[in-house]
Amino acid sequence: MIRTSVLPKYLQMQIVLVASLVLAQVSFAQESAPPVETEVLEYDTIRVTGTRIVRPNLELPTPVSSIDSEQIDRAGAVDIADVVNEIPALALGQTRNTNNFTFAQQGINALNLRGLGTGRTLVLVDSRRHVGSALEGSSAVDISNVPSALVERVDVITGGASAIYGADAVAGVVNFILKDDFEGLLVESQTGISAEGDAEEVGVSLTLGGNFANDRGNATIHVSYLARQPVLAADRAFGRAGSAFVDPSILGITNSPNSLVSVTGLTTLFDSANAIVRNPDNGPIGGAFYTFGDDLNARPFDTGAAGVDAIYNVIGSELPTLGPGNDTFSVITPEDRYQISLNSHFDVANDFRLFFDGLYSRTESQGEFSAVGSFSGVESISLDNPFVPENLREIAQNEGLTSLFVNRANAEFGNRISINQRDTFRTVFGAEGTLLDDYRYQAYYQYGLSDTTNQFVNDRFDLRWFQALDVISDPVTGQPVCRDASNGCVPLNILGPTGTIQQDALDFVRIPSHTSSVDIDQQVFAADISGPVPGFTLPAGDISMAAGVEYRKEEREGEPSFIFQEGLGYFASTIPSFRGEFEVYEAFAEATVPLLVDTPFAEQLTVEGAVRFADYSTAGSSTSYKGGLVWEPFEGYKIRGTYARAVRAPNIIELFSPLTENSGFLGLNTDPCDMNLVNQGSANRLTNCQALGIVDPNNFDGTIPINVIPVSSGGNPDLQVEEADTFTFGFVAQPIPQLSFTVDYYEIKIDDFIEETIGDDGTIQNVLNGCVDASSINNIFCDLITRGPSGNIIAFRGGPTNVSSFETKGVDFVGTYSREFAGGDLSANVVVSHVLDRTLFVGGGGGQAPVNTNETFGELGNPEWMGIGSLVYQYGDFTFNVTERYIGRQLLDNEEALNTRDKPYLDGIWYTDVQLAYDATESISVYGGVNNLFDEVAPIHPYTNPISGPQRGSGMFDSIGQYFYLGARVELN
Repeated sequence: MIRTSVLPKYLQMQIVLVASLVLAQVSFAQESAPPVETEVLEYDTIRVTGTRIVRPNLELPTPVSSIDSEQIDRAGAVDIADVVNEIPALALGQTRNTNNFTFAQQGINALNLRGLGTGRTLVLVDSRRHVGSALEGSSAVDISNVPSALVERVDVITGGASAIYGADAVAGVVNFILKDDFEGLLVESQTGISAEGDAEEVGVSLTLGGNFANDRGNATIHVSYLARQPVLAADRAFGRAGSAFVDPSILGITNSPNSLVSVTGLTTLFDSANAIVRNPDNGPIGGAFYTFGDDLNARPFDTGAAGVDAIYNVIGSELPTLGPGNDTFSVITPEDRYQISLNSHFDVANDFRLFFDGLYSRTESQGEFSAVGSFSGVESISLDNPFVPENLREIAQNEGLTSLFVNRANAEFGNRISINQRDTFRTVFGAEGTLLDDYRYQAYYQYGLSDTTNQFVNDRFDLRWFQALDVISDPVTGQPVCRDASNGCVPLNILGPTGTIQQDALDFVRIPSHTSSVDIDQQVFAADISGPVPGFTLPAGDISMAAGVEYRKEEREGEPSFIFQEGLGYFASTIPSFRGEFEVYEAFAEATVPLLVDTPFAEQLTVEGAVRFADYSTAGSSTSYKGGLVWEPFEGYKIRGTYARAVRAPNIIELFSPLTENSGFLGLNTDPCDMNLVNQGSANRLTNCQALGIVDPNNFDGTIPINVIPVSSGGNPDLQVEEADTFTFGFVAQPIPQLSFTVDYYEIKIDDFIEETIGDDGTIQNVLNGCVDASSINNIFCDLITRGPSGNIIAFRGGPTNVSSFETKGVDFVGTYSREFAGGDLSANVVVSHVLDRTLFVGGGGGQAPVNTNETFGELGNPEWMGIGSLVYQYGDFTFNVTERYIGRQLLDNEEALNTRDKPYLDGIWYTDVQLAYDATESISVYGGVNNLFDEVAPIHPYTNPISGPQRGSGMFDSIGQYFYLGARVELN
């Protein structure tokens, strides 16, 4: 369990201040309130997502789907993020299933609507922004900071909503509506554990609220605690088992494309438990790869049935998948979360209300990854090193070699550990009311702070590491010594199994821990007014309008540890400290015009429009707008549609992140100017390769070594605002009161799409191809690549650019049904999302055709079909709930996998959750359930092994398995 420390002093002061203000408010209200009850305004009708004009949700032209508090209770989750992330419209984002690989970001749960990225999904709380976390700049919100017990409902809007809510709403909006006017005491407690005996969770919360001053005011305080224990990779089959695609001829298989085979002891460059020695070309030495016994003598490595030809994919049966030191690799990271919030309001007069919301949340989490490793192409051992066994030295010399390349996990260091503490503070203070009876207004000031501290454990001093690896024999004593004996160097031996590295050498090269921090500040001032447009009443009703202004300032400051700033650690990565900020001034207006009502073929016909002007201190001015229509030709049947221009301004990280220098992993990249590829791609490739200085591309060897290309990466202050055109069209039907359903088509096209030049998988292939497949070499991609005199790539500059575009389209279906059944009440709900297209167009711009397209819909991480449905039966004091979740079949690659794999896809998977609840009394209810009833977990597959990257594979699936929970609620009014 992660231990917590006392609250920082500044937070203690803030909490005391908030409490003092509330007590003063209550005291003033009690002293000042009139002795008799007076009528107060109903403010709840204002809280409709997708508009600032007062009206029912069903009359909106924009599709809005909701999860209410009862659905949240039936989910059996102690974290609201676990419920919301099951919405089919949400693609894989930052979740507890993907936190294990994200150093400094564990514990963040950020939403990814339509798969457009967490920075393009605008998260609101009561229709107001929330401060972001240390993820994707400062815009991605950790939704776990929203108290589950206070959530009345969660609304999800599809399509651009920038004209209503501002930037970042490119994919849509997720709005958390909190309970208002809560009265009484609510205590909730839940505990659960997996069938494997791990993944323990405990959640406890207390909510206390009440009215005062003759019901003119209300104050609600909420406190909660969540403890989550880890799931280790070694404790799950998909984390232990090895599998790989290999050439079937190597295994003696005929008449079959590349096959997925299980290999006991699959390993990668990162997790070899024993040293594996290769030649400087990563090939065998004298026909074999070599490893070492406990006596440190070299012997040929048994590559098993795959043989040496498949060594890059498969290593044989003598190595475990996870070497020593990887046993604690977390698939689900441990987490402690503490929350306290206060929501209050007071009606000073019948048309004037003051409100105040305050939140403090602390999250403590810990992620683990394999120990620092040795890689072929980076760690080379000279043959004069006395630790090289004589038999191996002789074989290598006979091959004409002078050095050896080594792969090894170096588990003696212990796993790399990322310990995070994140403090989030948010306050909102404002007023709302009416003017001239018909006009509603609100104005508020909001301040948010996210303070993240990250302690990184078990790093290594790179300079000392390579100094200690360079060992010779002392000419006097004959003992191994460092060639460079400065700094008290201790000779280090990695030619052997775990335990070979001596403790004194380990102490010389290991960095026990170092600490970095990130602070994010957000300030918002906003005011708006809504009501009828005077003098413009139509036969169908009043023209309604809303207008307002908003100011927002965001600041981010990063202070990496001294180790990172000086580039002293693993990979010699250099990360300077930095500070960035931006301001934006906005003005917006919205109008709704009823054209027809209660006429033949038009029970209702309403059009609407909205526009927002924004001026950014960084990216200049932008305009977003929308138009919409709702037509109800017959009662109970509606047609709706919207067109919108949405925008996203570049965030602070994309703009201002400092230039970092490292030689990090770039993946298996291929130079398109290589002799085997130069005549593929566009018709311009050969000419462009020659223009880059390669005289004869048809005889050019463009092999790119792994991990040795110097890479620099940083922000781009020249980034422009993304612009998205979004279109939705749908049908709403309620043929009978018990049945309703909606079908909506959506389409989103983003121009000037901001994309990192280094992909999520570490590759730069799109950049390499984009450089030489364009009409000329005068393009941004070529500017990022440095070639040496021979034409080979020797360096790369990464960072975000505006040179791509993105398109996605699909269909959503929502259906509900309820009826009396067998003496009880039966209700059903189903939500299905079907993706029709999801394509990244790389390059282009200025009217030119893109140089590369990448269709990702239906690929791993982006299934074409997702759905969730529930069946609830209430009989007396008992309520039984069954929920079915479906993740559709996923291809490995739309372009090549169909032709090269026996089974180029992962089958669709169903998850079944059940819950039984019993209302013991009017105040006490107990419940229990099983999530993932049939124990469906991530498949055993190269792309879903957690080491292969949960952001792409295993994160899509349930990593826990069958999970049991019990809980109770006590509510006193």
